[in-house]
Amino acid sequence: MGELEQELLQDFLVEGRELLESLDENLVDLEQRPNDGELLNSVFRGFHTLKGGAGFLGIAPMVNLCHRAEAILDRLRQGELRIDAPLMDTILTALDATKAMFFALEQGAKPENPDPSLYAQLDHYVSAPAPEPTPKTGANAASETHPEAGESGGITFETLLTEAANTSPPPAADADTTISNEEFETLLDGMYGPGGAPGSTHAQGESTMPLSSPPKESVASHPPVTPLAPPHPEKIAAPKAAVENTIRVDAKRLDECLNLAGELVLTRNRLFTLAEESMGASYADVLANMDQITSGLQNAILKLRMQPIQRVFSRFHRVVRDLARQLGKEVRLELIGEETEVDRRVIEELADPLTHLLRNGLDHGIEPPDEREALNKPREGCLTLRASQQGDHILVEMIDDGRGIDPDRLRRAAVEKNLIGADNIADISDEEAYDLMFLPGFSTRTRVSDISGRGVGMDVVRNGISNLNGNIQVRSEPGKGSCFRITLPLTLTILPTLIVGVNGQRFAFPLSRVREVTRLSEHHQHRVGHRSTLVFRGQTLVLFDLRRELGNRQNQEQAPAAENPQVLIIEAANRTAAIFVDTILGQQDVVVKPLAVELTTTTGISGSSITGDGRIVLILDLDELIRSLLRERAA
Repeated sequence: MGELEQELLQDFLVEGRELLESLDENLVDLEQRPNDGELLNSVFRGFHTLKGGAGFLGIAPMVNLCHRAEAILDRLRQGELRIDAPLMDTILTALDATKAMFFALEQGAKPENPDPSLYAQLDHYVSAPAPEPTPKTGANAASETHPEAGESGGITFETLLTEAANTSPPPAADADTTISNEEFETLLDGMYGPGGAPGSTHAQGESTMPLSSPPKESVASHPPVTPLAPPHPEKIAAPKAAVENTIRVDAKRLDECLNLAGELVLTRNRLFTLAEESMGASYADVLANMDQITSGLQNAILKLRMQPIQRVFSRFHRVVRDLARQLGKEVRLELIGEETEVDRRVIEELADPLTHLLRNGLDHGIEPPDEREALNKPREGCLTLRASQQGDHILVEMIDDGRGIDPDRLRRAAVEKNLIGADNIADISDEEAYDLMFLPGFSTRTRVSDISGRGVGMDVVRNGISNLNGNIQVRSEPGKGSCFRITLPLTLTILPTLIVGVNGQRFAFPLSRVREVTRLSEHHQHRVGHRSTLVFRGQTLVLFDLRRELGNRQNQEQAPAAENPQVLIIEAANRTAAIFVDTILGQQDVVVKPLAVELTTTTGISGSSITGDGRIVLILDLDELIRSLLRERAA
């Protein structure tokens, strides 16, 4: 493949992925709004642009598939077919097959034709008899009265069409430059011809193969369609000004820049420490300036990695639609705060945990329509994904209006599975009972299904979120619904922390988890069951002595307790807890480094870093640490 072809392929992969994501969402919306002409035109343009790009690159299987889907969509635009669930199932299956081909291209493999039965299903709708004539739909009217509506789809490919059109002899000065529908289709066929190769032009109206035939290395014909707007150069050139203001940067290069910025942060911290020790006040202005520049560079690079969370949210329209049909439920998905920006890595790794939560909400939470009706609820259930920025972290919530979660049922299930002792069940609060759902192997389901009930899934949710240095909390009200709250840091590489001293060692607490710092002498201590507790602002909190806990884990002799130790009030493991430590050493932005091999199995440690004086500091995984301590006390 030549350099030009490789560049075109990369452009197609970038734009094609965005088209596929958009098509997934738009098709589900179209099923709910079958009379939305603008939406139908948008879906048509998506398949049309994918077909054109694939044809220009000679990807015949993708051309064949998109061509059939496009023909069906055009029949919908002409009022010759009506949208229903089986038709949408067929088009969505075609979209899935297109995705498979696309992913093969990304991996450098050759896309293969899908199962012939899919072509048969598509061809059925292509040749199905039209219903009785009906008044033109909004889609039809939009396509006829506003043919320019197609201009927004696939600028790169449309530009290629324009360039190909410009190779023809220029028209006479007084000639009509408008391109008819048939001329446009002929031009399109001429771009990729048989087998998807550019340059072979067919006579107007000539078919390359019947749609009902088995797929061959050629482009399938279809009924005349309402085309995209004629590719007038003056109309296509306009968006280029906006495109030129952006460039595509390899993600690895951004990661390299971020790593260098992280090292600069460590160096800055080290310089501040040296200044305090020996350099004196004369260096204060220079260091302050360096601090400002370093922070600005760090923030600028972090912003380059930020993407709207819509990129992960939008794919769930299809997930909810398919699972609801499979379960025989009526469910709608509402998305709020899609413009909230998160780190690129969060976009990549948040999809799986959210998918598990949505599947759980659909299967366990939302009731069947008849049951909801008997409870005086709307037959249609509602799942909501909501995102927002809260200070220095991101909050993502998954809310359902279903049957809610019974904490007593969770307690009994945990005892039956020997996850907690029967004598300790009274000590388990509702919040702690909700947290039991995330233990490996925990399930209250007695019937195994394809959706859930296999005892896996929710532990994957917690592990996935913990890998993002995040936290998940559960709130529920039986009969009304549940809310899963996921808290994530704004960035995953540079972490604001509170440095503490424990048993002569330094540990870093993620600053977003620390609610308050206080003194132990200012609050009343007592024991409840097997637990030490602290009364803080009228709330009874479980109290952990990090000196004792970390000393026992590292086989160290416990240091004598300080007369008046400092206490951190933290949010972790679906609860508010109190931890007392030896000393508070201050706040510091640290660069998260992977753990050494010998520490990867240590409970409660998520990473490491280097402080300003060159010493190693361990970053605590507060969720896992608190859960581990609670399990030890409940055993």
